[in-house]
Amino acid sequence: MKILRMLFVVLGIAASASAQSVDDAALEKIQVTSGRSSAWAQFNQPAVHIWLPRVENSAYAGFEFAAPAVVDSKGNPVELAVQPGVYEHESAKNEIRILAKAEPARVNGKVKVRYPVRIRPAMEGEAEDKLTEPAFKVDLPKAFVEEWKQVEITYDLPVAETLPESQKGESQPVPERVADTPGGNVTVVVRK
Repeated sequence: MKILRMLFVVLGIAASASAQSVDDAALEKIQVTSGRSSAWAQFNQPAVHIWLPRVENSAYAGFEFAAPAVVDSKGNPVELAVQPGVYEHESAKNEIRILAKAEPARVNGKVKVRYPVRIRPAMEGEAEDKLTEPAFKVDLPKAFVEEWKQVEITYDLPVAETLPESQKGESQPVPERVADTPGGNVTVVVRK
């Protein structure tokens, strides 16, 4: 019986030791920047990039993008469609692409991120409905999320310059440090 109790203690310590946490300060550093799509089909369409902390937790985050408002250089609304991007784990980035009918100058909107601030590996026998899948095409196992936080972001950004034609279909390099968009305004609020 003593051995069994010790085994449970060791397993509990191992599960705690392998849990990964992200604090509010890291979430407050989430960035939203203006960019351009390098994808073949949407090449040079304006994009809004959301940069999460570069940790495993980010692969389990959920995104809810409100339809952005887009205006041209004269402040007139631009007709558009919005296409969600795919989360890129290497850069911890997600995006929306703006398929505009005219050349936009500014984009503003809101995004909510349901962020798993404390995760741990799934344990054998845990109910599948209690586990969270990683983002599409991310090679990570399901995880148990011990704590979620809501991150609400508002942004008002100038549209980024177009990419050179030579970058069509090419993945953009992952920046060492993400720079804020000059002339942009981003507010990040972390809620329970």
